[in-house]
Amino acid sequence: MANIEHWYYHYADTTDVYHNDIVMANDKVHRFFRKMGIRLNPLHIADLVYVMDPYQRGYVTLCSVKGLLARCQ
Repeated sequence: MANIEHWYYHYADTTDVYHNDIVMANDKVHRFFRKMGIRLNPLHIADLVYVMDPYQRGYVTLCSVKGLLARCQ
């Protein structure tokens, strides 16, 4: 999990003022997955972004990434 946090914070650049959380913009999710060694087609990444950002705020949180990876295992 430490590797996930390292690369997440590497690409995170936005602050969510409502929850006081550091978040990653949706357009950087493909780079994040590539650094994690996960190769996906663009449509699969778009689907995952929709799952991690259901309210379409334009970013994903570390909690949503961890939740997605835990659900996939």
